[in-house]
Amino acid sequence: LFHARPSTATPVYRLRAVTASGKIYHSRPVLPPAPRVATLDRASGATDLAFFSYTEKRPLTVRVNAADVPDLVYVFDRRCGDILPCAAGPRWYGELGGGVLYAEPYNRKANYPDAVAQSAPAWTLDEDRPCLHFDGKGTYVSFAQETMPRGSFSLVGDIKPLSAKNQVLFRSTGESAGALTVKIRSGRLWAGFYRKDRLEPFASDLEIPVGRWTRIALTYDLESFTLHVGDRKQSFPLSGTADVCTPSVFGGHSRVGYGIDAGDGFFHGYLGHLRIAHRALADVEVRR
Repeated sequence: LFHARPSTATPVYRLRAVTASGKIYHSRPVLPPAPRVATLDRASGATDLAFFSYTEKRPLTVRVNAADVPDLVYVFDRRCGDILPCAAGPRWYGELGGGVLYAEPYNRKANYPDAVAQSAPAWTLDEDRPCLHFDGKGTYVSFAQETMPRGSFSLVGDIKPLSAKNQVLFRSTGESAGALTVKIRSGRLWAGFYRKDRLEPFASDLEIPVGRWTRIALTYDLESFTLHVGDRKQSFPLSGTADVCTPSVFGGHSRVGYGIDAGDGFFHGYLGHLRIAHRALADVEVRR
């Protein structure tokens, strides 16, 4: 008996046995039960979901069950150890440090900074709120494939930077269309969205203060890309989706490129709230 955490919604497993003589035996493919296909349940509430229609070649909106759209609000509790859980289930859990499996950002030693003592941020309290402390050298939280969706999304966090340096907040680690980079650049919120042939930079004038808790967010509805800092926001036109879902990291990066510059460091500060929604949140939801 064993348990496995799938990295995709419809995984296929195959058991392999290797004998002492070197013979290898493979099982038939093992398919876990398929996800439930739901009909619209008016009682549970519905929401608008933007998606890109490849037949009409433009964004469209459809009404769906709100409960069927992943909305990942992470729980900050030191009793969870090296896991950052959410009510949506283990598939979406964050891992303090980690990301060392095949195709994950730190599966090669060369992708990780030299002479770093630990990769997991430390649990602590700041102004009586539970939070994670990132040392700015090599600590981060890793998230599994599909935590960031291919289509519309929202990324919301409460941060308290302790340094004015250029530093990476969030990075989806793909090297194809849709790779996302979020960082503090010259004291302001900056984001980059990689297209098939170029990086689309979004350099806002939204300042993030050092030494103070601040709500930051990004929302994308397949037509506009909006950056939020506190009560201010700035929008940019953008269309298109990611080619694939890839693992992602809060607090660090694994290589220069795709919006990461040579002088960009790991995040130095506190993280006290994190929400990843697979739809574009309204302004009131961002501030909630």
